[in-house]
Amino acid sequence: MAVLGALRGDLGGGRCRDHLSADRPQRPSRPADHRRRATDVVTLEPKTRTAGRVVRATVAGEVPYSVEGYDYLTLAPGPVPGGRGRLATTPDAYGKVVLRPLPDTLVPVRLRGKHVTDPHYGSRSSEVVLECRDGETPVLIVAERHAMRWILGALPLPAD
Repeated sequence: MAVLGALRGDLGGGRCRDHLSADRPQRPSRPADHRRRATDVVTLEPKTRTAGRVVRATVAGEVPYSVEGYDYLTLAPGPVPGGRGRLATTPDAYGKVVLRPLPDTLVPVRLRGKHVTDPHYGSRSSEVVLECRDGETPVLIVAERHAMRWILGALPLPAD
């Protein structure tokens, strides 16, 4: 038992831990608001649809089409080829029932990386956030990059 105690002392003694922490460079502390800044803007090429599609995405904001559990967006081509498409939120992965259409007043503002304070949709690193405006109300659309290309193709281009 004395040998076992001696080994424990050698492996986990306070002297070793203090020695390592003294030589280890200290990590700079993060500021209180450590979210990404203006460099978090993401660039994606929009894709236009010629047929309907359902993508996994969450819409968040103080708007009637932002409903908890509606984790899909149906994307349908618009009446004019290459023009604005029709979008609707739904809890149905097939996009057949309980559709809440997104209005024509929804305009994209900025595409960026996900922040800690954004609504939780999933935990994949490929998620991006599209900041939009519906009149004066801010709206966020959270989706993975590959789905966001289709969403961008269904919305009008942001005004510069």
